[in-house]
Amino acid sequence: MRLPRGQALVSAGTAFGVALTLSVTAAGHASAAGPTRAGGPKPGGTITESVSGGLWPTLDPATDNQDAADSEWLSLIYGELFQSGPGGKLLPDLATGYHYSHNGLQLDITMRAGDKFSDGTPLTAADAAWSLNRDLAAPIAQIDFPNFAVVKKPITSSGDTLILNMKSKDAALAQAFVGSAPNWVVDEAALNKMGLKAYDQKPIGAGPFEVKSNAANSTINLVRNPTYWQKGRPYLAGIKVLSVGDDSTALAAMQSGEVNVADFFGSIPDVLQVEKSKQFNVIIPPSTFYQFVSLNQKKPPFNNIKAREALYYATNAPLLVKKLYSNFYPVVEGPTAPGELFFYGPKVPGYLNYNLAKAKAIVKQLGGISFDLATTSNTTYWSTEATVLKQQWAAAGINAKIVLNNLTETLQQLASNNWQALDSNWGGDTDPGLALPYYFSSTGGATGIHSAALDNLMQEGISTFDPEGRAKIYKEIGEMMAKNADAVFLYNKPFLLLATKNIGWLPTNAKKYGEILWQDVYLNS
Repeated sequence: MRLPRGQALVSAGTAFGVALTLSVTAAGHASAAGPTRAGGPKPGGTITESVSGGLWPTLDPATDNQDAADSEWLSLIYGELFQSGPGGKLLPDLATGYHYSHNGLQLDITMRAGDKFSDGTPLTAADAAWSLNRDLAAPIAQIDFPNFAVVKKPITSSGDTLILNMKSKDAALAQAFVGSAPNWVVDEAALNKMGLKAYDQKPIGAGPFEVKSNAANSTINLVRNPTYWQKGRPYLAGIKVLSVGDDSTALAAMQSGEVNVADFFGSIPDVLQVEKSKQFNVIIPPSTFYQFVSLNQKKPPFNNIKAREALYYATNAPLLVKKLYSNFYPVVEGPTAPGELFFYGPKVPGYLNYNLAKAKAIVKQLGGISFDLATTSNTTYWSTEATVLKQQWAAAGINAKIVLNNLTETLQQLASNNWQALDSNWGGDTDPGLALPYYFSSTGGATGIHSAALDNLMQEGISTFDPEGRAKIYKEIGEMMAKNADAVFLYNKPFLLLATKNIGWLPTNAKKYGEILWQDVYLNS
């Protein structure tokens, strides 16, 4: 399981615009931040945010092989071309807008005039083009931001416009920036001057904060960037990002006053206890993630559809959610989530639900089923879930051996096709056209499926600009996957934030908004 492509807090909504002239423009987004208290927030103060199992071997987007997992602090440092707003709408940050042209085969992104890196040098469309070309030439490009494979190279600029020409239509390409390396502009001059080894530990960006110090995989100290484009932002003087072992450690750190904000990944009993006690604020966004067991159809036993069907029948997703997560997560039967655009369907016609008798019959017919179930070792959340799945399958005579890998090892296994089954949490994208090809197409970076028919449907979806047309296609994809027993779906999972009462959020109601705009966060006096 790779940590998701971005951890943006995203709400459900419909697509904005339907034609090939689909665009978004704005001079700024201060007005989108929501109301302030009387007199406005008071600037100053620092906060500490803990991240369970957080790792950042490098802070250079092109060499960070887990850029999606590190997206929050990379965005704080570099800023973003676009941020994720209400209903999946893109908000401008370093860019002011975009539009599709040339019959949908060109994406033009307008850069903000006067943007600067934190060392005071100008940030231009040419810088963005150089940075993006560097990202797409990096070894991690295929697996970390595969949607950009449609882009012709080199990427160019003209004046204040970044120009991306495409080999085929991609209605989700603008959304693909959020939570991935292409959204962050690297300072070419600073990198050349400092050298990569120094730059990737203490980079120069154009975000609301700059790096004061960094102990890789442990602690980042960020301080206010005085050159940030938005006047009066950020409010905070600094943010400390702290990696902790698990959710229980994070909660203990909050209770002791060491931590102000905690990213939570799966300790639902703790969350429910906190909600009941009202000790901290709990921010629960609509989920853009779906949990599932990915099956490698090029390897035995899952090259046989009967083995895949047996696993479907042996999996009791409602019981797993009840046992581990207090029914906090909604069960899902296909690759949709309530925070995604276009379509959400938790029930899928033809999906094979739990039936132990049928599972046992197939196992007997096949003479047994054995395989390795891989998952991440980042936190105990994953090993606990894998253990429950193993127990459920054992009741049907299925033997699963749990293999714990760190994130880098998992990505290597996926790249080499050296795996059988993977307990996966993927998503984090508001546009299903981004997630689906990566996890389920024949050429995806984390796929186990090799179906020309499914590939064609996905291509049709990504080439369609009409929201109603795309919704119909994604519904068909879910039904096709159920018919072919392609992946065992479990539940939708929101990524949660716990926050102390003294933190003021703009917007004040994160459930109705997109990602937390950290430049708008402040401390109450």
